Amino acid sequence: MLIKIMQSLSVVATLLLIVALVAPLSAPASAQEKKTEKFFANIAGGRTRQIEVGIDSWSPEEERKKFLAILIEKGQEELVKALRETKAVGYMRIQGGQYTSSPIRLSSQGKTKDGKRHIILVTDRPIGLREAARSTQSIEYDLTVIELLVDDKGKGQGAIAPGAKVSVDKETNRLKIETFQTTPTRLINVYSMN
Repeated sequence: MLIKIMQSLSVVATLLLIVALVAPLSAPASAQEKKTEKFFANIAGGRTRQIEVGIDSWSPEEERKKFLAILIEKGQEELVKALRETKAVGYMRIQGGQYTSSPIRLSSQGKTKDGKRHIILVTDRPIGLREAARSTQSIEYDLTVIELLVDDKGKGQGAIAPGAKVSVDKETNRLKIETFQTTPTRLINVYSMN
């Protein structure tokens, strides 16, 4: 009888040892998996194209404040340099676009008075060789700003402003678009894939 109890304890101890060894290996992997929040939208006007936005994480408030301070104290050129040194928090991809993907450098969200999510995303806009060679005013507008307004189901509308010059709204202490290289383009049929 004592031998059977010892054998049972041995089996239980072996199972506990296996669980103890395997659990730490599998737990961090699932804990480290981050779910990218994805939004898709149709770009209004012209030929039908779609934009995909993936948000891996939201920029911390301290980082947002740091970028606003850089913009106020040193201007947009220094802001773009600081953004380019920051780890991407997501990506933007336009179907059939010149670039495969652009990293999102700044992401923030809030709620509107009617309860919708107000999402602002900023990426440093890549400048093509032709555009750089022409050295037009567009080089000064080296940010792209995406704004999404979505309901609790992830559906809504938005806009994308490629080539935006930005400043800080003194009343809200938030980023605002001052001028554009081109008129912002409406994003219609915005929906979330989460």
